[in-house]
Amino acid sequence: VSLDEFCRYFAQDGAAWPFERQSLLKLRSIGGNAEFGKTVVARRDEILFRDSRWEAVPVRAMRERQVRQLVRAGTFHAKLSPGALVDVEYLVQLLQLSHGGQHHSLHTPNTLAGLAELTKLGLVPEEAHEPLRSAYLFFRRLIDALRMARGSADDLTLPAPDEELFAGLARRLNCSQSHLACAVEQHSAAV
Repeated sequence: VSLDEFCRYFAQDGAAWPFERQSLLKLRSIGGNAEFGKTVVARRDEILFRDSRWEAVPVRAMRERQVRQLVRAGTFHAKLSPGALVDVEYLVQLLQLSHGGQHHSLHTPNTLAGLAELTKLGLVPEEAHEPLRSAYLFFRRLIDALRMARGSADDLTLPAPDEELFAGLARRLNCSQSHLACAVEQHSAAV
């Protein structure tokens, strides 16, 4: 799309859904014309951080829909279950979007850098920083191990503790099966 159409679509009164606007926070230039990349990021910043009001209600509704539609009952999805990776990402993103107009340092697409900056600014309590950071890193490692074990990124559901795949995950993560099960519970509870 043209830059003008991009700006129209993502504008506050544009056709984009709130989650589409939220996803722009991850936008970064990785190739092509560097000046054009800077222009797009600058326009993104105008869209996201100038006079915008970010509501948690649409994000909560989307999270509930993700859990309802994408997480099988009685299972734990390392990305989408309550307390998993996406909850850390959405928390950090909503705080970045809510306070990014006052703090340019929050415009980072990197979740851990955003969390560190939110803590530095006092927007995330110091005592919450390390549990959120640890959970994010744990779930990233778990997701990578699941992808390697299954040879695909399609299924990020944790196998049952008595399955061989669970034992293989524990070995990949250099821990015991009981430690892995406990870590999943502890990190998701902390989130």
